[in-house]
Amino acid sequence: SESAKTAELKSSSVRDQATREQERRNINKSLLSLGRVIHGLKEQSKSGKSGAIIPYRDSKLTRILQEALGGRCKTVVTATVSPSIMNLNESLQTLQYATQAMGIQNKPVSTSFMSLTPSKLPRPSDSDAMSGAFPPSDQWHEMGIRMQHMEREVEEARAALARKYLLQQELEENCKLKIKEESFQQVSNDSMQKIQEHLQSTQNTIRSIAHDSSTHLGELLEKSSNDRRDFESQLALLNSLIVDSANSIATVATVQQKNSVITRLSSRTPRLYTMEVQHRGLR
Repeated sequence: SESAKTAELKSSSVRDQATREQERRNINKSLLSLGRVIHGLKEQSKSGKSGAIIPYRDSKLTRILQEALGGRCKTVVTATVSPSIMNLNESLQTLQYATQAMGIQNKPVSTSFMSLTPSKLPRPSDSDAMSGAFPPSDQWHEMGIRMQHMEREVEEARAALARKYLLQQELEENCKLKIKEESFQQVSNDSMQKIQEHLQSTQNTIRSIAHDSSTHLGELLEKSSNDRRDFESQLALLNSLIVDSANSIATVATVQQKNSVITRLSSRTPRLYTMEVQHRGLR
């Protein structure tokens, strides 16, 4: 465990680094599988039920130690710990492994043949064994043990397949969610790009309209200034015409006044002459 955690990639080549990393992952995976097997065997020993499925097939390490963990071998566990404070976590994990392994109960036998008498199998007789109809009793028991071992392996393989199937289903769900997220992200990016393009076109349209409006407004202002100058010139001309008309009217009035004075004087002259003649005649 300590060597797996403190493994360093000292090689300079990329291939050696990848190989070292893969070895470290395999060691950690084997140690995790060993921990699950020890925990399952401990729970089985506590409950007293032998039908529980132990995941021996999850790693090669547990397959090799199958007979030593809950099997037919005598097993000695040596826990190596360090008094240094630097290795405190490793020491605690090692002691935890050893404590869990203490609850495992093995069933060691002296030979490879177990003295079991299965109740469901017919027990052969010596006459049948001599006649060749049935194998000898030791081979018969060995076949029964092998059958049980094969059944256990089949159960373990089924459990491993079930776990792998669940893992595959989880991976498929994660892949589907990832695909949905990517599609949603793509749709969002496309929508954002379209919105940006629409905003850009709108800004360009607004700029063109503002430019046209400013140009048209300038033209209108220039035209209005020209019209104002024309109006002012026409107004000045009209004022001069009015002044000339006023002068002409004043001149005409003066002439008419003079004419009336002349007319009055001309009308008074004969009367004065007549009156003077009459006055002379009276004398």
